[in-house]
Amino acid sequence: MCEGFKFYKKAAELGNERAKQRMYDFFHKYEQCSSCMVKDDELFNWYRDAAELGNSDAMIALGYIYMYRDDVVERDTTESLKWYKIAAENGHGFTAERLFRLYSGGVYVEQSDSEAFKWLKKSVENGRLSYELLGDYYYQGNGVEKNYAEAMKCYKEDFVYCLNELHGMEHYDLAIEEDWLDEEADIKEWCSVLDKKWKEKG
Repeated sequence: MCEGFKFYKKAAELGNERAKQRMYDFFHKYEQCSSCMVKDDELFNWYRDAAELGNSDAMIALGYIYMYRDDVVERDTTESLKWYKIAAENGHGFTAERLFRLYSGGVYVEQSDSEAFKWLKKSVENGRLSYELLGDYYYQGNGVEKNYAEAMKCYKEDFVYCLNELHGMEHYDLAIEEDWLDEEADIKEWCSVLDKKWKEKG
């Protein structure tokens, strides 16, 4: 595989865009391979080339380097956020979660409930953070107008997910149908409905 790395590196140095995109993958997968190792500043340049050509994983790595690796490049929060946001918009739930935590905690950026909510929502949509947390933001009006109906929808999603994850639920044909749960009802009423449904199943 190191021979393959050499050929890709040569092609990338000659300007082949596909090879440039793959360079991040090689460095990430074979980071412990001595023949694939390069200096940090060279690694940064390969990551930047791959990110500019659309490699989302390289965008995340680049965002991290700009934010935390001031031994490689001068810290540049604006550049870091730029790459994190592009990756998050491309569907990376982990990066959306990182942006949520940066903005909610005011870490390296100005604290912003509206930005925190935006990236929390994106993270939830991509399977990282919980609907319960998103529901809390709607319920409390953090970074978004209070919306109890949306909050209950989120709590319902989280409730259904958590119960269906319990061991044996599907095995015993006790999985929850979402239309059993009225969005206007509270969790106590949902439990009552589920108890009735499951008793019907014996």
